[in-house]
Amino acid sequence: MKYASTAQDGDLAQLVGLTHKHFIITLKEGGDFQSHRGVIKHEELIGKPWGSQVFSHTGAPFYYCSPRFPTCLTNCRAPRKFCIRKTSAIFSFKWESPRGKP
Repeated sequence: MKYASTAQDGDLAQLVGLTHKHFIITLKEGGDFQSHRGVIKHEELIGKPWGSQVFSHTGAPFYYCSPRFPTCLTNCRAPRKFCIRKTSAIFSFKWESPRGKP
């Protein structure tokens, strides 16, 4: 697997607001992210470099980055034992780590 410097359709993305509240989403063509700070279309995110600053339709800023494995585990909505057993197996096969870093 090769690490891409831009987001592609189907990638996990993390949006971080000014108060450090973060949201993990799966990018889909035609999709959108909705929060109390506004709406961001997925098309605006696909193809942008990781680490870019994006703005919602109301002008609220978000930083856009690739989530790390521990962040995904702490944001899992399933019970922790189930989450760690099942998702760690999935991530170990599918997770892309840039330049060999965990």
